Amino acid sequence: MNSIHDTAVTPRWAKFARLGILAGVSSAMLGAVVWSIIHQKALFGVRAVPVEWTERMGNSRMAAQLTTSVEASIGETLRGIMGEVPWRISLDEVSAKLKENPWIHEARVRRQFPDRVTVSITPRRPVAVLVEKAGFRPLAEDGSLLPIWTGESVPDVPFLRSEVLLRDNTKRSEAVEMLRELPEQGVLSVSNIAEIEFTRENGFSLVLISPRLEVLLGSGEIDIKLRRVSHVLNYLSQNSKRAAVIDATSSKKVVVRARQRP
Repeated sequence: MNSIHDTAVTPRWAKFARLGILAGVSSAMLGAVVWSIIHQKALFGVRAVPVEWTERMGNSRMAAQLTTSVEASIGETLRGIMGEVPWRISLDEVSAKLKENPWIHEARVRRQFPDRVTVSITPRRPVAVLVEKAGFRPLAEDGSLLPIWTGESVPDVPFLRSEVLLRDNTKRSEAVEMLRELPEQGVLSVSNIAEIEFTRENGFSLVLISPRLEVLLGSGEIDIKLRRVSHVLNYLSQNSKRAAVIDATSSKKVVVRARQRP
């Protein structure tokens, strides 16, 4: 007689369950290993922080000194992240720290695999300095006033002489806009402007370096008046004529005077 023995048969679902558990454990172990590896500073710690300038501070001696100062400030700020694992670094915190420097308008920080953090800097560029009792207050191209100039050399940008511009944001913006209207080269270029004066009664006036003369612009239509003055200066130069004052305050004509204002 044949005997029949009951044989325990493992259900299919149990096999799959065991496989799933094994796979889960393996994945967890692999994840732990990967996590351990990628957080090793020796392998992935920040070794370089390239700094990119979206634009330069300018070509003046003042701009050159400011660039050196700003780069030193950036280096000091970024020193704390050297050797740190990039994904442990708060990019927002680094950016905020960099922007504590008043000459930095914008700072964008991004990770660059495997061991770099790249910084992109947009500076505030000096376009003039306001003369006040405490010293020279640089004026940036966005109209903001920066801390007192502490550089060793005298700023080689136009001097602004006006109590109004120290207090009035709108008038400062007008001054910056006027500076933008000046050509890059020629007699009316920014590099040939010694001083800019503004009063509520007389508006804007410029003092040129060479030839040494005063240009009265008044208020309103500054771009049109500057073009007229440029034509007059070219005419005077071509005909070897001199003038002490060019009065462009009128909306219709330009008056050339041989003597300075009383």
